[in-house]
Amino acid sequence: MRFGITTADITPPFKTTMGGYGGRQDYFDKVNDPLSCTVLILEEKGQKALIAAADLITFHDEQAVSLRQQLAELAGTSPDNVMLNASHTHGGPEPRDKGSYFHALRDTASSVKYREFLREQILKAAAETAGKMEEGSLWFGIGKSSIPMNRRLERNGEIVNAPNPEGPVDERIQVLAIRNKEGILRALGIRLSCHPVATGAQHLLTADFPGAFKKACADALGNGVTPFFLQGAGGDMRPSPVADGDKWRQMDHAELPSIGQTLLHETLEVLNNSNAMEKLDTLELAGHFEYALASCERQYCKKEDFEKLLSSNISIERIYAQNALCRLEKGETIPDTEKIGVHTLWLNKDIAIVGIQGEVLIGLGAHVEKKLAPKHTILLGYCNGCLCYLPDSKELKRGGYEQSSYLYHGWTGPFAPGLEDTLTASVFIPE
Repeated sequence: MRFGITTADITPPFKTTMGGYGGRQDYFDKVNDPLSCTVLILEEKGQKALIAAADLITFHDEQAVSLRQQLAELAGTSPDNVMLNASHTHGGPEPRDKGSYFHALRDTASSVKYREFLREQILKAAAETAGKMEEGSLWFGIGKSSIPMNRRLERNGEIVNAPNPEGPVDERIQVLAIRNKEGILRALGIRLSCHPVATGAQHLLTADFPGAFKKACADALGNGVTPFFLQGAGGDMRPSPVADGDKWRQMDHAELPSIGQTLLHETLEVLNNSNAMEKLDTLELAGHFEYALASCERQYCKKEDFEKLLSSNISIERIYAQNALCRLEKGETIPDTEKIGVHTLWLNKDIAIVGIQGEVLIGLGAHVEKKLAPKHTILLGYCNGCLCYLPDSKELKRGGYEQSSYLYHGWTGPFAPGLEDTLTASVFIPE
């Protein structure tokens, strides 16, 4: 196997608005810690794959399509073998510029400007990576993390965003390590399922705890080891250190290193356990991308349906109704389906990375992994963009904020039951 890895600084050098909180529509005040994008290229017998892992709320959905094409050309591979993963930090710039999420006075021009800056930085890093490939080996291991905690708590018959220590949680920390031909560690990455929202809606740019993990790695292992972070099915997880009784607290940025140190310790427990780490021989690097067509409930379709919502005391429901009525007046219909990208990249015959274009909840992620069992799955959300929350049928029925994405996208209603089956059917399994 050959590999190349480069980290680019993607901290905006100009003022931008921030992503992650609808009520925070203004600019960041200053930079607390830098944002980065790590570009990794793997090669086996001429077959190549590229993974870009970035400190972003999300990649812009439309830009991700052209960016994957450009990266494929630089790496000498197919776009099916290029995967973009965002950490989903809520402390970074906002790369999106359209949708009900944005207020009329928001500076969306800064989002467009940042996207172009981001493209330049990632393409530059990819070109550098492609030019410094070297011999090495890829290793994989699984451990346990104390950081994720379920955030969907049932209270008074409703699902609220609050600490739920008894709720389902993905405690796994999946470790990817790359060693050079002499066996020296050159790169160390983890996949964890957890929202990077430890610092809340403050106005400092931050990679949040994924950045703290990478900083802890760099401090402990030196500049010769490149750390990276991959976000898993973290749609219903938050960091346990910010649980404060029955609510979440907003962590001071000075506390972030403590989470980084915890993740580093948990990672090294796996890395230094010879029984936990497995060398991945005979890489296949077989990628496949396709769109799954998800159906929505037809709850709101006609003019009178939306007129009733105009008197709602919930602002997003009123905005949803207003936008829908404008569409109907133009002679357009309200969409009852949506495309969701599903990306499969087989590292070898036993391990696949499955990247989904959305905020995957734990139940849906488990459904996908069950299809591939007993083979290992590195399941990633926030891949090649992020459409919305993606719950399984059980969580759709329970309700809560995570099943209300239709309000922001203008669909006829929430996803219909069986979303997990729709997405799983698009996972690529070689014959």
